[in-house]
Amino acid sequence: MDDLVFRKAAPADLPFLIAAVKAAEKLGTASCTYEKLFLLSDAEVDALLNQALSIESDGYQLALSTFFVYTRGGVPVACCSAWIEAADGIPSGFKMAAVLSDLLGFEKWIDAKAAIKAFADATPKRTAGALQMETFYVEPSFRGQGITVQIIDSVIRSFSNVVMPAKIAEITMFEGNAEALRAYQKAGFHIHRKGDPGNALFRTLTGSAGFIQLHKTIRA
Repeated sequence: MDDLVFRKAAPADLPFLIAAVKAAEKLGTASCTYEKLFLLSDAEVDALLNQALSIESDGYQLALSTFFVYTRGGVPVACCSAWIEAADGIPSGFKMAAVLSDLLGFEKWIDAKAAIKAFADATPKRTAGALQMETFYVEPSFRGQGITVQIIDSVIRSFSNVVMPAKIAEITMFEGNAEALRAYQKAGFHIHRKGDPGNALFRTLTGSAGFIQLHKTIRA
């Protein structure tokens, strides 16, 4: 795949990134997590993600500045979101919640309180200072060619020259996605821990029994 170009995502990539986020939030379910969490239509999720990704911000998984893409002929074919957790002292979960609650409005956020709690209770704590990698997506016609491993390597290299390089890379993923787990393990990740088992509401929302957190040492 020598004709692939690795770069930071740009505003023109938003349609691709929206599709990628929605696909990454499905695990054996017809609807993505955002639809079920906030009782949104597919079109409403598109609008929400477009707004979220258009905000100039950093340090959480729905910021445009955290996305990297592989392109072929200028067209995105793969992506992932990556950032250093709490580099400014503010956890990514707090930033994400602030953005979504602001965009959705107080009433819709409160209506989703039980679902949000079920999701939060099952999510393992992210490691401060670790390189977070999330929202991996590869176009179906490009799968099976090792692109996930390539984009992981490219992202890690892109963070190697920051002021305080991370010692570990961390992936938090839904349990049950065996294909993704194999790809991450090929890239050198191992299972570090599992989050608390999700309750029935969590399993309905995600199609998963819980989360798995993976680690890879990137600097001694």
